[in-house]
Amino acid sequence: MEVQDPKPLPLDINLSCYACESNVAAYLCRYTIDELSVQVCLCRDCMNLDTNTLLKNTIGIADQSDLPATRYWRV
Repeated sequence: MEVQDPKPLPLDINLSCYACESNVAAYLCRYTIDELSVQVCLCRDCMNLDTNTLLKNTIGIADQSDLPATRYWRV
């Protein structure tokens, strides 16, 4: 899995967080898993989800057992 550094979203973009849907998204996050490219917008709180939880519960990819269960970004 490859992860690009998250990019802050402009303050005037009012998107809901993809993970929780209740907060305003603050970051654009991009993942490449095998040949699949995924892009999600996340709030500051959801940026602290560990990678396995994010992939399984929000993106729907459960078969990533080789990934460490640690927070991927420090925001």
